[in-house]
Amino acid sequence: MTENFPPITLLAMNKYTIYSLIFILVACSSCSFEGTFNFLREPPNEKIIPGIYTLSHDSYSADLLKSMKYKKDNVTVILNTDKSFEIFHMPDCWLTHFAESKGGYDSCKGRWSIYKSYSVYTISLSIDSWSADSTFLKENKMSGFEYTGAFTLTKENEGYGLALPLESGDKGYIYFLKKHDQKR
Repeated sequence: MTENFPPITLLAMNKYTIYSLIFILVACSSCSFEGTFNFLREPPNEKIIPGIYTLSHDSYSADLLKSMKYKKDNVTVILNTDKSFEIFHMPDCWLTHFAESKGGYDSCKGRWSIYKSYSVYTISLSIDSWSADSTFLKENKMSGFEYTGAFTLTKENEGYGLALPLESGDKGYIYFLKKHDQKR
C-alpha cells in the first residue's frame, strides 16, 4: 500500500533538500588550506618580518615531509633585516614544479623581498649561492641561472608565519613559525 503525499509536502521537502544542498555547497566552497592558516592580505609591517623561522610541528608540515620520505625536520629559514636570507636543510622538493622528492636537502643564501601576488603578500627569494651538499648542486642543475623561491606570508597572533606551497599548493604547504627576531 502506497501513501499519497499532498503536493505541498513534496514541495516543502524539495525546498528543504534544495536549501540543504545550497548550504553544503557554500560550506564546502570555503574549505581550503586558507582555513588552516590566514594568508596576509594587508600590507605587512616589514620591520617585524626578519627573524628565524622553523618548521611548525603543530601543523601537518612535519607529517607531510615524512610521508615524502624526508627524515630531517630541522628546516630553518633566516630572514635578516638587511634583506639577506639563509635556508638550512630545506627538503629538495621545494623548487620542483611537481614537488618531486629526491630525498635530499638544499641549503642556500640570497636576498629576499616582498610583493603582492593576487590578493596575498609573498616573500620572494632570489638565490645567490648553494651549499656544497645541496641536492640542487648534486643534480648538476645550472647554478649560473638565477633561481627563485617564494613563501606566502601568514598572519599570526603575534607577527607572521611562512607557508611554502608545494606544486603551487596542490600538494599542500610546508609551514614555518617565527622562533626569534633577527637583528642582522
